Amino acid sequence: MAFPRWLFWALAGQLLLAFFFPPLPLGNRFLFAADLWCLGWVSFAVFQFRRKLFDRDPALKRLRQVFWGSSLVVLVAYAHGMFRPSIAEEFVRLYYFKLSESDLFNPFREFVVALRFVVWISAAAFVHHFFQSARKLGGKDAKQAEQTLVKLSKILAVSVIVAVAFMVIERASLQGADFLAEVYSFERNADHWRDRAHGPFRSPVESAVALALSSILIMAFRRRLPKKLWVSALVSVVLGIALAKTATPFLVLLLVAVVSLAPRLPLRLRRGLLIAVAGVLASGAIALLADHPLAWAKINDLRFRFGPWVAYLKLLLSRPDYFLLGLGFAPYHTDNAYIFILTRTGVMGFAALLWFLVRPIKKAWASWPWAAQALLIYLAVVGLTLDAWIYRHVIALMLAIGVPLLAFSRRGTKGKERI
Repeated sequence: MAFPRWLFWALAGQLLLAFFFPPLPLGNRFLFAADLWCLGWVSFAVFQFRRKLFDRDPALKRLRQVFWGSSLVVLVAYAHGMFRPSIAEEFVRLYYFKLSESDLFNPFREFVVALRFVVWISAAAFVHHFFQSARKLGGKDAKQAEQTLVKLSKILAVSVIVAVAFMVIERASLQGADFLAEVYSFERNADHWRDRAHGPFRSPVESAVALALSSILIMAFRRRLPKKLWVSALVSVVLGIALAKTATPFLVLLLVAVVSLAPRLPLRLRRGLLIAVAGVLASGAIALLADHPLAWAKINDLRFRFGPWVAYLKLLLSRPDYFLLGLGFAPYHTDNAYIFILTRTGVMGFAALLWFLVRPIKKAWASWPWAAQALLIYLAVVGLTLDAWIYRHVIALMLAIGVPLLAFSRRGTKGKERI
């Protein structure tokens, strides 16, 4: 099948809507245009493949496994969620936090959440299939897929610059901050977000995670982008993370640089990178020893997260069916992507995730360029203290550029990267 021309518009729309289109109030919740857009183009793809999703075409085996497998896992977890107990009082008793809404089964709310996950996973499966097929077919299809990726990377670089400009306006002007808070529906004076920039993002944490991830994707295409554009985008990333005042994504980005990039650098640059990392770690240690408020705030933040993790795991281990099938799509805030999967879908969902991802990653790892490897390392590590895998900006970045990069880019026999 030829590389679909409509895919560029689908992914470009996904990126721009996630970055800039404001959430639409719907009762006490919000409706996101990026979710509706994703549902629309995935439905179109399913309609195009409606027959092939049921036949035994070996070229579509992986696509069928992910599509039907994820749908089944989400359906079972959704149905099992109606039997879960409430643990809201446990959180209040332990002084962690008070849930903003009932955590008992709500059929409509949890159906919407479950559908969103099925759509996101299916979207990733279709995107991976299209770009992988183009790489294998070569010729015009591969060229068109590569041109699509370059165009999307340009859109990303410009989007990052504009998004950080919004963050600068928010911090520089009270009127600008009030305007952005009203448009993007965030509470800028909340205790835990005060003096931290949101920009067009849902929270300062999401902004820092998305910007750090964007830097990896922009670096992957720096040879195909105008130098002024990608350098400006990377400078914007550093400024944006500083305005968000969120340490985790920055520290993880440094770790990724050391693990995936340092071995490929000349000796002089490698030493410079290691010195910079050592300087950051030393600064953190000095701040901790000097009782700096920011350092202790981060320590207390980690302690706050650890308590709910224990509460979730205790509930999961209290009954075999909770452990195996999860608790459904309750409004739990986990701050850990792995615990997020366990609480929603249990070991069943976690095992499915490993089945779908580990074998393909192991098979392709050696042939991926450094950016593709860095992308997965970043997501794996940042997921330890943030449920970053479900942030809409992260989903949009992965669908538009991350998954295509994993599916399409390969190093040649002499180590030359295709992209």
